[in-house]
Amino acid sequence: FPSLIPQSKIEHESQSRLRSSDSFSHSLQMTPSPSRKTNFAKWVSTTVMIVVIIGFIIFIVNQFFATQFQDTVEQGIVVPPTKPTATPPGEHIQDPNFIAGREAYLQENYEEVLQLMNLVIEADDSLAPAYWHRGMAHFYINEDYESGLANMQQALALDPNYALGYADRGLMYFRLGQTELAFQDWEKALELDPTLAKVHHNMGGLYRRSDELYKAIEHLTIALSIDPSRANTWGFRGIVYRDIGNLARCIEDTTKAVELDPDNFLAYGIRGECRKFEANDYHGAISDLEIYLANEKNDLLAWFHYAHSLHLTGNYELALANYDKVRELDPNDYQAYINKAAIYLELEENELALDYTNQAIAIADIPLAYYHRGEALRRLDRREEAASNLRYAIELLPNYGEAYHLLSTIYGQQGDMENLEETLEIAFTFKSQLSDRKISDLYLLQGFAESQSEDYE
Repeated sequence: FPSLIPQSKIEHESQSRLRSSDSFSHSLQMTPSPSRKTNFAKWVSTTVMIVVIIGFIIFIVNQFFATQFQDTVEQGIVVPPTKPTATPPGEHIQDPNFIAGREAYLQENYEEVLQLMNLVIEADDSLAPAYWHRGMAHFYINEDYESGLANMQQALALDPNYALGYADRGLMYFRLGQTELAFQDWEKALELDPTLAKVHHNMGGLYRRSDELYKAIEHLTIALSIDPSRANTWGFRGIVYRDIGNLARCIEDTTKAVELDPDNFLAYGIRGECRKFEANDYHGAISDLEIYLANEKNDLLAWFHYAHSLHLTGNYELALANYDKVRELDPNDYQAYINKAAIYLELEENELALDYTNQAIAIADIPLAYYHRGEALRRLDRREEAASNLRYAIELLPNYGEAYHLLSTIYGQQGDMENLEETLEIAFTFKSQLSDRKISDLYLLQGFAESQSEDYE
């Protein structure tokens, strides 16, 4: 913030010059009076207070406008782009080879594009759109980004206002890992032609990479306002909505994506994940994830969500098989071991549950693994070991209400009234974490503890 303190130094100096009989001069600086010191201190205090108040007001205003911006963007409201000022992308060129090359490009026949644009450039090397088409052909034929970049450079040397040149030179830079140069080119492309939907899409990607998610949504929304038929952009905006936690909008956008392009399997995968968390629509999640995983077989997180959705619908056999798929992709995915243990506890196969919790704990110290191991040990009547595991789970996660509940149960089974009363007191502070059944358990244990105390009075 601009400083309210004057920039010039404030000096309080007074000199009294005394001359001695031998003509030596002495300059004495006078000490400010106590009242002047007090006034200066008050001035500093007041100034600091004013700066703090102004800073706070500016902060509140900025927060207000930032919130308004986020709400506006999240609702999909953006300012429509202005008209382009860029050079048209080649409609004026009458060379038959160029016209045929443009048509081949629209048909995605990139080998033919390359051949025809070579002929165009041999006849006239001053046509920027010919270099653009040749550069894109290199890009698509064999991902030759260097050749693509060289052609874009030539196109822009011939026409510095060629928006598509900046748009796709930025794409080459991005593929070569030079994201800052890509960003600069895409900004220039949008300055020349704000209606380039694909550039808004790409800017959304860059902003997501830098975790500026609302800016990403803003650009993606502009892209969709320009061209609502962009299935990939609907799907990508759905991903960003998932990132900010707006799962309902994630489902809406990915649904639109698959309506426009039924083969957009990534959109199915994202929608499946959002369905699982937003509406507990586990069957819908399973259906979507099956479509996605039929096309993308190595997505560890998708396999986990698929297995977990099966788990939550009670399809334990398929869930166990798919947790094994997760373990196959990553043998150190401890969550798959923990969830397998949870299923075996449901099936009352306690030795298997104990085995999988042991494997999870061998990978990482996870409170949930110690909790499940404690439950498996309790069921196997190894209560001291069970209590030890639960105490360690609480040590790792001090507000672990479920662990306090189970530890209270074990102390009750052991008849350890002193530890039971102490643990119950803590467990009740975490009631909000517990199911109604477990809260009821705590009251029963409390009644049991009170009855035992009365017996000894």
